[in-house]
Amino acid sequence: INAEYMGEFIGPATDQPHKNMRLFLLVVLLLVVVARAEDQPLVAEIPTPSADSGVAHMNLTADSGLFEAPVDGDGLRGPASSFLLDNREHLVAVPLVVNLALVGLDADGAYQFRLSNADFMYNLVESFREHTPTCLETGERLGMYYTVVFEDHSLPTRSLREIEDHLRDAMKPALATPAPSNERIPTFDINIPDVEDIFDAIYTTNFVRSSEDTEHAPSTTSSAYTIFLINPDKRRMVPHGFSVTMPEAAHDQPRFNYRYTFMGGGHSQVFLGRKRYVVIDLSAGPSQYGALTAGEGTVCYLTIPRIERVASTVREIAAEHQRHSESLPPTTPPPPPADVAEGEEAAAAAEPLPVLATLREVELHSGLSSLVISAVRHLFAPDTRFDVIDFSEKLVVPLVVLRNHHLFDPLASGHRFSIDLKHIESELKAMLLPNQQLTFISGLHNMHDHRQISLALAKSIRSDTVHEASTAGTYGASIKQYIDSEVLLEELSMASDALSSGVLGAAHAYTKAMPHVLEAHETAQRESFLAPSLQRQRDKESAKKSSSHGARVLPVFVFSLVGFAPELLIDQKSLVAVSHDAVVVLQTNTPSIQLPFFTDAGPVFTHPTSPTRHILAGLASAIGGIAAPYEQYDHFHKRVVVDYLWATGHQPMGPFSNANTLSAVHLDHIVRNAVISRVSAAWRCVRSSVVAMEAFVAEYMYSPFGEPIEHVLKLQHTGLIDYWFHAAAHGEIDESQLAIPVAVVSRLHQDLEQLEALFTRVSTLLRFLRLAEANTESSSLLVAAQAFSAYMELKLKEARDDMACCRLAHHHKEGPQYLWYLGVFSLIFILAKMGWDWANTLQSRSSSRPTQRRFDNPSWRM
Repeated sequence: INAEYMGEFIGPATDQPHKNMRLFLLVVLLLVVVARAEDQPLVAEIPTPSADSGVAHMNLTADSGLFEAPVDGDGLRGPASSFLLDNREHLVAVPLVVNLALVGLDADGAYQFRLSNADFMYNLVESFREHTPTCLETGERLGMYYTVVFEDHSLPTRSLREIEDHLRDAMKPALATPAPSNERIPTFDINIPDVEDIFDAIYTTNFVRSSEDTEHAPSTTSSAYTIFLINPDKRRMVPHGFSVTMPEAAHDQPRFNYRYTFMGGGHSQVFLGRKRYVVIDLSAGPSQYGALTAGEGTVCYLTIPRIERVASTVREIAAEHQRHSESLPPTTPPPPPADVAEGEEAAAAAEPLPVLATLREVELHSGLSSLVISAVRHLFAPDTRFDVIDFSEKLVVPLVVLRNHHLFDPLASGHRFSIDLKHIESELKAMLLPNQQLTFISGLHNMHDHRQISLALAKSIRSDTVHEASTAGTYGASIKQYIDSEVLLEELSMASDALSSGVLGAAHAYTKAMPHVLEAHETAQRESFLAPSLQRQRDKESAKKSSSHGARVLPVFVFSLVGFAPELLIDQKSLVAVSHDAVVVLQTNTPSIQLPFFTDAGPVFTHPTSPTRHILAGLASAIGGIAAPYEQYDHFHKRVVVDYLWATGHQPMGPFSNANTLSAVHLDHIVRNAVISRVSAAWRCVRSSVVAMEAFVAEYMYSPFGEPIEHVLKLQHTGLIDYWFHAAAHGEIDESQLAIPVAVVSRLHQDLEQLEALFTRVSTLLRFLRLAEANTESSSLLVAAQAFSAYMELKLKEARDDMACCRLAHHHKEGPQYLWYLGVFSLIFILAKMGWDWANTLQSRSSSRPTQRRFDNPSWRM
């Protein structure tokens, strides 16, 4: 190529556009070369000694079209699956449909307020689409997530009238509560069990399409979980026999408050129902309650949005608009358009300025959306307390009462210290997994007969200094004793031999009575090719749970103590402590103990003489991994946070609850948590096996530019097994180029497809709340995942053993491909050298020309 001719054709080197054009052409040329090089893979060859040594060669190559997904019959290019067979870490998706029952929000409730359903639902859906629950014990997210779908249902006015009538009849006078302006307002309490029947009836009529609504065989509708957003009109709810000053305006509300409580527990304007619903009353309250020691989770007047703010703002704007209209001189309004009706004309004339009212309405929508999202996170899709939920065939619950006195027998009925054993057994049967058997036994022991347990209790007692206000208004320091739950549970686990005959003996009895279970367990263990690490982990978990091959023993220790500090509590705030191994409950002869919590009715007290509720709360947490409805793990703060808004209702946990039964929502979560635990374990098992396979192959296979194969897989969103399977099926690679035989790859691919079908099946069953079937399918899923992992590990071990004597080396593939690479890079070098010489020639030619000055100012011209 003649450099002088090229300079005349393209232009001088000092011309910047032409210089950029030349650089652009060089970049395009390099990109074409790189694109061609990506289609020509390198061979990662493991050379061995000569053939005389008797060791065969193995070549691992990524053939043409490096790790591209196969082209299907419809011409689309993509992996065979988008869940387990590609390279991305997908979680298991479980649809969760939540019904929003809107009552009194269609201009038929308080303040004649009409909620814009479209704007409210748009705000709600756009801000909350997915939710991944977390394990409170480990702080790790589970291997699944919920895809939340909301369905709004505006219930008729008839339902609103029925709710208002039942609330009015259930109101009982209470102490007047102060308003934000310190004004005392008449207050009424509503006992939740007195009004649950009407909500149950409305819930069943509108959201249950099946006559069968039991805990483990729920409705077959899209969802049975419902949030009632009610806005009753207090003008129609004045209690009988009480005179309340009624406001003159029809859109105002009378000055009295009402609130919900469960048998004298905490007061609130929301509560969890007996069935699968939660009630949020926008007209009740406002209430305030929380912890005395910290402000986290405290409920105040502004926690729940008030429609009164929107209504008052609209009234103020309307009044201002009216005053502004009266101050103007009268004018003749222009005639309305011909297509505007008479009613629409009047409505448009009376409409106030909407700016501030719109802002208040947007604020209300945001507050209601945040309230609904919080309800879903805490009640319908909550976190779990433990990451591993035991799913043994038999559950043995020995209730062991340890007392240091002879004043009363807690197991005897008929006195105020009695433990309701029949009620506990009835609730335990409701907590069981499908097809699980229960054995509930109880026994009374003296503390002096078990010295190790007495020593464990003594080691766990701690003292703390608390500053409290006296009646004179001064603060003074006092010393209070409490029981450290972590120390007590740890000491009890090490002193468990003291109760081997009374507690663990039952497990051995069931173990001896079930030889067929043992035999089946050992057979399944041998056939599943369990890896040694997995087997050690299973043995460790089995020992930790005190389970013996199909029978889990969960002891409940009730410490009935007399003579200790009168305000003795567990962790200074409770009467129960829970671990995966045991439940500890404290009983004393003190009638009531003040807790470090408050409500608008005064301080909160607990009654240590009656431990039944605390026993049920501990069993629900230990058996089903149920977390308290006010607890949730915060990934921003890396700890468990609380929100006491959801601490009231039909559940026995926390200081603000007084219920001795579990809601159907929590009974669902016991089974759901067991299913989720298996699904998460199966997902981690499969993902770890697939990652191990790709890591093994990445040691021997690289891209044309030395990039690890795992990076290429991430870019193309395909998995190694999926690529090998389809490449071998289309004849793109042969068996000599694979690290694992084609038959093994086909089986692994088939197993992954079956596992994905099981994952999808379990997700669908959870979506329709068919929990019994989901429990069975999740067991099959976990067994299949463990078998897949064991088979994968076995084949990887065989492949590594075959390569143990080999030496790894990488080189370019010989033949025409090598010559092509050599020619391409030679051409690049020649073109670069010619371009450099051409640029130098043009630069020297430009510098040899005489310089000509140009003067534009006429005064400088000669």
